[in-house]
Amino acid sequence: MKITYIFHVIGTLTMQHVEWALESLRRQDPFHWDRFVLYNGSDLPTDSIMALVPREFFDRIEVFPYPTTLPKSCSADWLVQMQEITGADRYLCHKADFYLPPWVCREFERLPRKRDFLVLFNKYDMKSRATIDDIRRFANLRWREGMKEPDRGTYGAHLGKLAIPFVQIKGGADGTMHGYTDGVRELYRPSLQEVTSHWGVAVSFRVLEMKRPRLLLRNSLFFACHMWHESPDRTDWNKNTSPEERF
Repeated sequence: MKITYIFHVIGTLTMQHVEWALESLRRQDPFHWDRFVLYNGSDLPTDSIMALVPREFFDRIEVFPYPTTLPKSCSADWLVQMQEITGADRYLCHKADFYLPPWVCREFERLPRKRDFLVLFNKYDMKSRATIDDIRRFANLRWREGMKEPDRGTYGAHLGKLAIPFVQIKGGADGTMHGYTDGVRELYRPSLQEVTSHWGVAVSFRVLEMKRPRLLLRNSLFFACHMWHESPDRTDWNKNTSPEERF
């Protein structure tokens, strides 16, 4: 089975985010896949990113040329990835603002082989004051264990907490990290409005779930820790609270 690992660097990240995201790749339980593909939509130097890739995990290391005329939208990026990054049985898309638990790649290999799927990740939104040690700690706990941590908050009660969980509930799918089989690529067809919107771009995932209810997999093994980064054009309340409580 051929699996492609897509490392997606978005434009609001620093090199520190990339380093920590790739640290979480280096810490994976043993695996070996066909290909690593860098999809760099940022101004960070491609050569510097590629130098950090653990090459022993992959047969091939490649760079996909980022289309500079593309709208600044995750949905537009995902559409390009699904249409133009081909040749595998499965694809795991790792956005570089996420830190992975160490079992993700191994468990992705173990997902059912006899049907198409799209797996959407739960996440912890880590506060802006979270240290890398805080992020590593939550990434190394199983989801149920992390949800019992005293510094785990909620969207309604987050002050003083470090990690705010988001769960991919039925009918409320959102874009975080995802993995998919080759047959899903042709099913992903976002609208023009979604492709050109900066935020709120998971509508197509919800449409897919309505059309193909068995397509979406929800599995608590698949989550990641979202690392705080500046988002200058966002006005969400959680991005504009006091500096140490932002997430």
